[in-house]
Amino acid sequence: MVRACDELGDTWGYKLFGTRTIITRDPRNIQAMLATQFDDYKLATDRDAMHQLLGTKGIFTQNGQGWKNSRALLRPNFDRAQVAELDRLELFFEQMHRRIEAVAGENRCVEMQELYKKLTMDSSSDFLVGSPVGSLFPDADDKGGVSSQTFSEAFDVAEVTIATRWALSNLYWLYSPKRFRVACAAVRGMIRGYVVESLQVRAEKKKGQNRYVFLDALADTTQEPQVLQDQVLSVLLAGRDTTSALLSWTTLCLSRHPAVQNKLRAAIAATVGVGASAKIPTQEELRSITYLKWVLNEVLRCYPPLHANTRCARVPTTLPYGGGLDGNSPISLMPNEKVVYSSFCLQRRKDLYGEDADEFRPERWGEEKIRKIGWAYIPFNGGPRTCLGQQLALTHASYFLTRLLQTYDVLEEDPEFEGLDIKYDSKINMSSGRGVHVKLA
Repeated sequence: MVRACDELGDTWGYKLFGTRTIITRDPRNIQAMLATQFDDYKLATDRDAMHQLLGTKGIFTQNGQGWKNSRALLRPNFDRAQVAELDRLELFFEQMHRRIEAVAGENRCVEMQELYKKLTMDSSSDFLVGSPVGSLFPDADDKGGVSSQTFSEAFDVAEVTIATRWALSNLYWLYSPKRFRVACAAVRGMIRGYVVESLQVRAEKKKGQNRYVFLDALADTTQEPQVLQDQVLSVLLAGRDTTSALLSWTTLCLSRHPAVQNKLRAAIAATVGVGASAKIPTQEELRSITYLKWVLNEVLRCYPPLHANTRCARVPTTLPYGGGLDGNSPISLMPNEKVVYSSFCLQRRKDLYGEDADEFRPERWGEEKIRKIGWAYIPFNGGPRTCLGQQLALTHASYFLTRLLQTYDVLEEDPEFEGLDIKYDSKINMSSGRGVHVKLA
């Protein structure tokens, strides 16, 4: 995709199934769609391909007033205090630690990407519904009477199928295999169980519960079961996938860049210790580790989990740049014409980030030039639809990475995968096509 943009320019177009689609990596166009001309655009029809999993009343699939209502409903539940229950995160790190030790074997090599998916499924569901679905424990039973591993697998099946449905654009409805329908029913059925329980025991839970639970807080505002179910599923999709992808890419980058890893471990050691001297970090201590922020920023720049996104025109409108012989004239758009904007391509533009834009170099985030990067850095989108769960994802990622480097002195790439080219698996989110195979000791 980066190569295509380098050859075709920052904004170009094609036709698919008779509908024109514009591709852009121009930050001025992205700013127009997401902010200055926000009301001219809506979610593209590819979001309709997600309705079977996420429903129609969640923030991830809504436009217009429905989206505004969802935003107002969810925003109070994402302040910094409510995502900082690090004692809960420690429980899940300990579970993952035990899984690592169980599967590492004599060579101490582990595939971390799938483990991170299980970890973030549990930590996200714990925050959302007050109880982990048990992905780190394959034999546990969920509320629907099927194993929690089945829930995680069903979630993955649904996501893979949705990626194919997206590729079909307006004809997504042609592809709805039985395994997709079964998976969506399983996922929605389990979340529905949590919703029913929350509504039934609200009064009793409030009397003795000091802990914040996202679903219970939502139920203080609305008791409509479908709204609660769809909102929880939307946040679960975003929270689980974004965080697991960020953890996976960061682990891969650290294994391939030992100097960066050593510098980060030293920064962690100076703040909260490592090995025998390690202590559980607080939220304030995590925020104080500047180099940790730089590393995460650089991973999100090079490997943004949401590598591309879409909008379509709601009314006759324009993109401000990309037209004319010099590319500096507006492009006219008719209603329902689609625009794809690629954060992956945008955040690797050499004219914006320098000739080393394709290189992983966290130190760039301490340089003066990067402070003015603005709309050229959008890992969590921007404008009115900026990701509400940004702080949640960064808090979870910061905590788990810190604990990993506190616990293990050795984080190296598995020799069997050492030096292989990066392979991308781009579905709803972008993950490593080879997994993340590392040695931990």
